Amino acid sequence: MHRFALASTLLVTAASPSFAGDWTGAYLGGQIGRLDGKLDDESLKGGIYGVHAGYNHQMGSVVLGGEIDYDFSDAKLDTGEKLDGIGRLKGKLGYDFGPWMAYATAGVAYAQVGGLNDTGTVYGLGVSYMAIPEWIISGEVLQHDFKSFGGAGLSDIDGPQLTLRASYKF
Repeated sequence: MHRFALASTLLVTAASPSFAGDWTGAYLGGQIGRLDGKLDDESLKGGIYGVHAGYNHQMGSVVLGGEIDYDFSDAKLDTGEKLDGIGRLKGKLGYDFGPWMAYATAGVAYAQVGGLNDTGTVYGLGVSYMAIPEWIISGEVLQHDFKSFGGAGLSDIDGPQLTLRASYKF
């Protein structure tokens, strides 16, 4: 009985990452997700997938970072027009909880719908888990704000974008 208790304690300890998160460094990865929004009075819904690259710098429990990403899309308007893609340049402010980090992000975004394009703002929240020191799994919710999309008299794109992300940290 005593050996079994010791063996199960060692197994649980080995399976649980107990390292403190070290978020400093460059990272590169991919994401998949869903966009459920509106452009003018039309719904804009569909899948997204893309790539991202960034750098984080940890100072105590605070993590500052920057990131660039781009999503391809199969999201369509009711009329059949397709969201071709959306790119973002974001800053990040996070808090280190060991292998977990919660963060807020904000920046500029660029989107293309049909032959129209526009630049706007993006902001959101995310949570990251450092599965092992080199691999980070994250979830992110973003909100975009494009005013008068493409100068065509359309109102803004709004609605949440949800993504699941995997990143390799260098």
